[in-house]
Amino acid sequence: MDSRTPVLDPLIQELRDTLKEFQDVTLKESNNIFERFVYHLNEEPLAGFLVSTLPDVDVYFEKWWHETQNQMSSAIKWPHVRNKRIALQIKFCRSIEEKKLNYLKILVHSFTNKKIEVHKTFAKQLLDPLVRDIEKLSHSRELPALLNNAMGALPKSGDIILDKLLIDACEKHKDPTTRARAEAVEKLWDAWERIKTLQPPSNKQQSAKEMLDQAAPDSHFRKCLEEEARALTKIGNDFHIRHFEKNKFPISNPKQHDYLFHRLYALIHFILSTQESII
Repeated sequence: MDSRTPVLDPLIQELRDTLKEFQDVTLKESNNIFERFVYHLNEEPLAGFLVSTLPDVDVYFEKWWHETQNQMSSAIKWPHVRNKRIALQIKFCRSIEEKKLNYLKILVHSFTNKKIEVHKTFAKQLLDPLVRDIEKLSHSRELPALLNNAMGALPKSGDIILDKLLIDACEKHKDPTTRARAEAVEKLWDAWERIKTLQPPSNKQQSAKEMLDQAAPDSHFRKCLEEEARALTKIGNDFHIRHFEKNKFPISNPKQHDYLFHRLYALIHFILSTQESII
C-alpha cells in the first residue's frame, strides 16, 4: 500500500523539475541550477524528514571521500544500503554547493562520458537516482517490527474518544514528516491523560490507581508500573508535548519524539491488553 505523505510531494516535484532543467541547460549554466537543486533539498519539511530518517554521515564523510579519491577507478562507488547511500549523496551535493568540493573537477573526474555532456552524466548517474530514492523513502518509514505488530493488535478500550486518539496517534507516527510525529506524541499523551480518568470513581488520581491495580496485581511489578506512569506523566508536563509555556522544555530532535512515543505506547498497550474493556 502506498502511504506516501502528500506534504512531501510538492518538494519532490520541485526536485524533479529542477533536475529536468539541469539536464536541458549547458554545462556553463548548470552550476546555478545545481545550487537550486540543493536549495530544495534544504527546504522544510523535506529537510526535517531527511534529518530524522537518514543516518548522520558528517563524522565520516571526509574519510569516505578521501578513500574514494584514492581508488583506482574514477567512478564513485556508493553504498548498497539505501539510507546510507542517500545520506552520503546529499552530503556530497551539499559539499559541492558549499564549495568544499570543486564542481567542475568532480564532474570531469568522476562523470566523464564521451557520448553525453559531463553534467548530464552527473544527472543521470547521481541526481536522478537520488530523487528516485528520496521518493521511495517518502512512501513510508520503517517502524520496528515489535511496534508495528503492536499497533496492529491494540485492544479497544471501550471509550470512543480514547480509541480515536490512539488511532490518530498511530497514523501520525507512521507518517515520515517530523511535524506529524510530534503531533503523534501529543495525541498519545492526550490519550494517556484520558485513560487515567476512565475507571470509577471520577477522581483522576484514584481512577489511575484502580487502573494500575488491575493491570498489575503483583506488588513488585505494580510498583515498577507506577514509577513508569509517574515518570511519563512528568515528561508530559515538563516538555513541549501538551504544554508550551516558557518554563517547558522543547524537544529538539525527531528521534526524541520517536523514543517518547515508543515508551508511552508500550505502557498504554500493556494496560489495555490486561483488561477486555476499561469501561
